[in-house]
Amino acid sequence: MDPVSARLARGRLAGVDSGLARQVVEIAGRAPSVHNTQPWRWVLTGGDELDLHADRGRQLTRTDPTGRELVLSCGIALGFARLALRGLGLASRVELLPAPDDIDHLARLRVGGAGPAAPDDLELVRAVGRRRTVRDRFDARPVPAAVRDRLRRDVEGEGAWLRWVDSTPDRTEIAVLADRADRMERADPALRAELASWQRNDADDGVPSSALPAQPATLRASDLPLREFRPVDGIGPAGADAQHLPLPAEHPDIAILGTDYDGPVSWLQAGQATARLLLRAAAVDLGVSPLTRALEVPWTRQQLRARLALVGHPQMLFRLGYADLSGPAAPRRPVDDVLEIVADASGTVPHAGRRA
Repeated sequence: MDPVSARLARGRLAGVDSGLARQVVEIAGRAPSVHNTQPWRWVLTGGDELDLHADRGRQLTRTDPTGRELVLSCGIALGFARLALRGLGLASRVELLPAPDDIDHLARLRVGGAGPAAPDDLELVRAVGRRRTVRDRFDARPVPAAVRDRLRRDVEGEGAWLRWVDSTPDRTEIAVLADRADRMERADPALRAELASWQRNDADDGVPSSALPAQPATLRASDLPLREFRPVDGIGPAGADAQHLPLPAEHPDIAILGTDYDGPVSWLQAGQATARLLLRAAAVDLGVSPLTRALEVPWTRQQLRARLALVGHPQMLFRLGYADLSGPAAPRRPVDDVLEIVADASGTVPHAGRRA
């Protein structure tokens, strides 16, 4: 009998050992993060606690000077970890910012009693492996109202809110602000260099060429400006050959995920809400593409809130629609790189065979 099954058979939890911690951290590591920086660190000290810390060495200091996207990324990983525990039939309780004197100690997961996993939790955990950040085209099919409502309820269950953007004026405002943010970011050589440094192959982080869209953004007709990941070397509609002709315009659904307040706790809540949204979407074959530029620049983020009369603070902006989810997954750091296992107060190192 494997360790997790043995726990369930006993009907109670013997504590978090290294085997369980590795399982949870491996699933949490599948979470998306800003430019796949994977800016998290987990610490297991024994007992029933698993701690999440920010890895500031992976912060995009030009793109994300406040660390909002870093903390939000860690919140997504926290959401994946919580679902992993529930999928294993283990209850958990999360404490955000548990150490007032350490702002990088983002969360503490306390694992509780065992019991059968709920079917809904199992469905979401199974979706972890097939979730992809969609950078290529979406189908023309709209997201059904029932799916929209399910995603909204998932987000609200994590203390955040979700607003679908359907009106042409509101979509136009988003397009204008995204374009303005793009121009502002492109005007910053240091910021461009920072993003370029995370576009790399043969690494366990960053955005590899295999994850980039097949067609340059300049040739993709869309009502929202798309991030251009690679230079197009002069290729454009005027001189395009047959294989580079622009495709019909795509109009995926747009949603804004936000919180009532703004700050590290709200960023972590938004991350956990994003985790559920992404996995619910993958479970129903729905693709999701984040549109972060309009929220990366403080001025455009403020303008988005004002122009769309948002009650609260926008934290994530998504394009959603049906798309191909069979592409390669982005690389992930090994568990040993992100999980630190240290002795507990008694000097004992937790291990997979230990019993309470």
